[in-house]
This record gives sequence, structure tokens and C-alpha cells, in this order.
Amino acid sequence: MLYDVCEDYAEALKAFLDSVRNQAQLRQPDQPREMKRIFTVQNVADQLGVSGSYITRRSKEKDFPTPLFDDSGRRLGWDYPAFLEIRKYLKRCPDLSKAVKTAICAVANFKGGSAKTSTTIILAQGMALRGYKVLILDLDPQASASYQFTSKEKSKDNPLEFGLGDYMLADYADAIFKTQIDEVDENGKVQLFEADMPDPKEITKSTQWYNIDLVESDPMLHLVEIGLARKGDNFLFWEVLKQIVDFVKQPYDVVLLDFPPSLNYSSINGLFAANCVIVPTPPELVDLHSTYEFLDAIAQTFAYYENHEFSKPVDLDFLKILITKAYTEGFPAELEGGLKLMLGNRVMTNSVLGSKVFSNTTAAYTTPFEVHKYKDRQTYKRCIDNLDLVVTEFENLLKEKVWRITDDQA
Repeated sequence: MLYDVCEDYAEALKAFLDSVRNQAQLRQPDQPREMKRIFTVQNVADQLGVSGSYITRRSKEKDFPTPLFDDSGRRLGWDYPAFLEIRKYLKRCPDLSKAVKTAICAVANFKGGSAKTSTTIILAQGMALRGYKVLILDLDPQASASYQFTSKEKSKDNPLEFGLGDYMLADYADAIFKTQIDEVDENGKVQLFEADMPDPKEITKSTQWYNIDLVESDPMLHLVEIGLARKGDNFLFWEVLKQIVDFVKQPYDVVLLDFPPSLNYSSINGLFAANCVIVPTPPELVDLHSTYEFLDAIAQTFAYYENHEFSKPVDLDFLKILITKAYTEGFPAELEGGLKLMLGNRVMTNSVLGSKVFSNTTAAYTTPFEVHKYKDRQTYKRCIDNLDLVVTEFENLLKEKVWRITDDQA
């Protein structure tokens, strides 16, 4: 039977992956992620937009966060928590008290391999380093983002272990999510009863990255398509996720929605919940054509649902195409240049350059922002400098278009 065959293959593949991780001494998926990066004086200065001499001078102050030292007493730098404390100490934390709303950004494209999850992680970690509080909602049943951000603790108080899919399929009334629970009575009969679900905030989990929390992908997301379709013709299935996001978005500055590689009920929900969209696209003809089909499908889909008598139109603050896996030469580079020339500000100015740093860090189940030492320092610096440019452009878009604050207010 298909079930038996798939189960056998899945178990065999899992055993292989476990053996590879053990041999390479890599982190297991259920182990907490270790944030090993050390921030040198220059790293701190670059992140805060000040000079290295300024950090050196201020670091001599009594209350300045304590650095790490090696066995010989040489100062190494600061770990991630201490780096964030430096931000606070030097009053370099962003102030969003005048922001008009939380930024809810969909990272979306229905083509696989367009770097949606990589983009989500880059933006999440980059914004966290800048002092923003970030929440990732992993809408992809493949759970790649969840895998990268293995949570350091289980759900805070979720005895029934409800997940994102459960909440999307739940009944919702009077600000309470309800579900059907089945129990077997003393006569062996299955009894169904309605039960109130915990506040959706209970499914948010902290991660080893301070300032980044996660709503993990949930196996029930596979059933969302079927479950929502059964709700009936008058059910506004496309507004389900928005209700959940409205619950969990506080106290975050940025909520990132990592999309599945399809235009399905989950992704339509994500677009209705978002107030801005990033569309990652590699500079290849087949990818660009797929992105055209994706955007055209969204236009047609939303033209239908936004005209529903009870539906509210989606008021996007911005939608931007982000070129990923970019080249510096050859036909893809020419294609990228022509695209930016013709589409203008529809495309982000900065692109995510293809780099072997990505493949090497991914092989170790980590990310470029987490690397402490890299064998080729120049290659690593080019990668990080490029990612910083992309994140800075994204941050400025949020300031201008979503939060609507100036640099003087931030």
C-alpha cells in the first residue's frame, strides 16, 4: 500500500539524515540552536552606524556590557545577547512608538526554489540584529523555516498541542476559537463536544535568536485545503489567518509570513492578512515567467474575493520583487539589469547575491548571520555586506510605507 511504502521511505531517509548529522557532529533538529557568533568591536560599530573608536572608548565605561575573553585574557568581543544590551546601553534601539501599525509581510511566490524561506530568514535575522522584535509564521507544510529556527522551548501552555492548522480550521465567534473534541465514553462510543481553544498566542515559541519568535509549521496545514472548502459557500475562508494574526501580532514590530510554493487556501489567507509583500525571484527566464503567472493569478483571485459583499479589500502598503540568487555577470545579470530598468521601483534596488556562503552554512544547519568564523573572510564579508544592504532597504520600506515614521522619529 502507498501508506506503507511512503512510511518506509520516510523512516529510511530520516535514518540517513541522522547518520550524516552524527558523523559531521551537526545539530539535530530537536536540539536547541546555538548562537555562536561573536561581535567584534568593528562588528558592533558597523551594526550601530558608529566608529570602532567610539565603541572602544565607550566599552571602558563601568556599566558597558561585559565582553568575552579567551584563555590568555584577550578580548574576543560580545555574544548576541550582550550585543543587544549594547544597543540598549547606547540608546540605539528602534523606537516605533509612533508607528501606525505592525508590519505584516508576506514572503510569497508559488514557484519552488525562489528562495522564499531564505529571504524570510535573512529579513528576520537582519531586523532582529537591528533591535526589532520579529515573529515568523511558517505557512509551508514543508516546515523549512521551522527547521531552521528549532525552538528552544515547547509551547508555553498548550496542553492539547493545538497548532496553526488547528486554529485555521477552528470555529471563531466572539473573539474565541472553538474546536470539536472527541472522547470515547464508558460504552465505547465516540462523543463529540465543542471546546474553547487557548489564545492563539500560546502557539508562538521563542527561539535561540533573541527578538525572533516562531509559529511553527503544523501537519494540520495539509488538511486546511479540505477543511476550509467544507465550511460552505458563505464562509469567508480567506480571512481566517487574519483573525489569528490579529491575536499574535502584539508585541512584534514585524510579522513575516513564509509561504508555501503554491497559490492555495493558506497562501490566499496569508495575502489577505498582510499589509506588504516581498516576491523573491531568481533572475532566470523560467523563474520570471513563473512570477508573472503568480502575480497575474493573485490579481484575478483578489478581483473575485474582494468583490464579495462581506469581504474587505486588501490595502497593501507595498509590493516589491526581490531578485534572489543574483549573478554579477552573464545573461542572468543582463536580465536583472533590464528588469530593473523596465519595472523601475517595482523591483528592490538591492538583490540577494548568490554566494557559496549560503550553501556552506546551510550544510551546517546555520545561516550567514550566525557564522563566527569563515575560512574565506573576503567572501564572507561580501555576503554579509550584501545582506545588510537588502535588510536596510527592507527596513526603510517599512519605515516609509508601513510604519510611516521618519529617521528622526525611529
